[in-house]
Amino acid sequence: MLNSLKLTGHHVFGFEITQDLDQEDYIYVLDPLLERYGDEKVNLLLYFGPSFQRMTFGAALEDLQLGLKHFNHFNKIAIVSDLKWLNHSIHFFAPLMPANVKTFSNKSLEVAKTWITEI
Repeated sequence: MLNSLKLTGHHVFGFEITQDLDQEDYIYVLDPLLERYGDEKVNLLLYFGPSFQRMTFGAALEDLQLGLKHFNHFNKIAIVSDLKWLNHSIHFFAPLMPANVKTFSNKSLEVAKTWITEI
């Protein structure tokens, strides 16, 4: 489930992921958000906090599709998580993306919010 985080800035969005991240989160929230901005670049913060439990297989497929469809639509992406598997995955794929991608620990959420809103 995605819960919106209050962030300021032009084309800056943030979500806390609670419980399960599923296919519907991509279909009904993330993809329409990116579609709304067309070719304009956005900054996106995703916070996988302590209540996050799992990413479903359907969500993983949607993540891949969304990443390919909107490959050039990101300026910055901040991933906030203490999950080693997720941080390792991000570090592996980040060099392949045209966006500036950074990971932050959960205790650095405020630092991540500052970074994602900077020009």
